[in-house]
Amino acid sequence: MGGNLATPKSAFENSFLKQLAQKNFGNSESFWLGGTSIFDPNGKWHWVDMSNMTYANWAKGQGQQSTIWNMMQANITDGTWRTWMESFWTYMDNPYICEIPPNPIPCPNASWIYISALAKCYYLTHNYDTWQNHRKSCQNQGGDLVSIHSYIENVFMGIYFNPGGYDESIYTGLYRQSNGNLGWSDGSNFDYQNNLNGTIPGEVYGILKASTNQDQSYIYDWDFQPGELFNQEQEQINQAICKSDPIGHQKIV
Repeated sequence: MGGNLATPKSAFENSFLKQLAQKNFGNSESFWLGGTSIFDPNGKWHWVDMSNMTYANWAKGQGQQSTIWNMMQANITDGTWRTWMESFWTYMDNPYICEIPPNPIPCPNASWIYISALAKCYYLTHNYDTWQNHRKSCQNQGGDLVSIHSYIENVFMGIYFNPGGYDESIYTGLYRQSNGNLGWSDGSNFDYQNNLNGTIPGEVYGILKASTNQDQSYIYDWDFQPGELFNQEQEQINQAICKSDPIGHQKIV
């Protein structure tokens, strides 16, 4: 549908969401909103569409920059905002309100999602297969394996497609080219790098992994696995992320 968590950008919208929550979530103390600080390495708060917060309704003592307390919930009684920590041991079940654009952006099919902050369509494969086979599948749907070009896009991929997958590996379009350099399978520029050691490994194919830092919050690092160009017998099978431009939009690489 191309929607996301609600982002109240005025006092009127915030009051409307509070009343909607009171009507539908009467037994809950709070509900999720689409504010987060996880997309900024310094912990600055944004809406999930990456727009700035020109309006805020934080409760007293809440809303400081933080890379740990990085999720937003609203109090159902007064509509004030509070933070919550995202980590593998602090999951919290809250009801939530979605907002959906009146004219959803078309993606290759209903299994794909459109992320407005990145203006791209993405899809997580349900099957486990080799890097090469996943790439063919992505291309057959009009895309390619995902290329990642910023800290923000890297975090989006982790949150959307590997939210709780500790030690889970997901293929990206990263691979080691014949000249020894790293590149993306879609031919886009290699302008962002997040591999674990900051060096070019000997293995061939790139994966996205969720791990935890000392605060037990998730970080999304890159790692590498052997591929058929390196040793066909060792090639791993994983899920993969596909990426595509919206249908009708010119492909940009």
